[in-house]
Amino acid sequence: MTIKDRLKITMRTAAAFIGGYVIASLGAAFLARFLPLSPDQASLMGAILSFAICTAVVMWAFAAQSITKLWLSMVVIAAMLGLPVWWSIITEGRL
Repeated sequence: MTIKDRLKITMRTAAAFIGGYVIASLGAAFLARFLPLSPDQASLMGAILSFAICTAVVMWAFAAQSITKLWLSMVVIAAMLGLPVWWSIITEGRL
């Protein structure tokens, strides 16, 4: 196995761990804030679904064709989930 192959595997593993954690956490926060349920039910639903989100991101990290597109897509998805959550916190949205 060449160094280039090892680097690709390392980058995909890092994307799986880091991206999976970040996107799952932001997804849970997004769902907890914006699901039309009571706050405790929305938080529980977000926490439960975060495991499925993390699993999907890990599988996606190793199935993606391009590592660059993978990382860029993860940044875009994190921004799409994080900005509304941040905005709702700033404007004193539902907790």
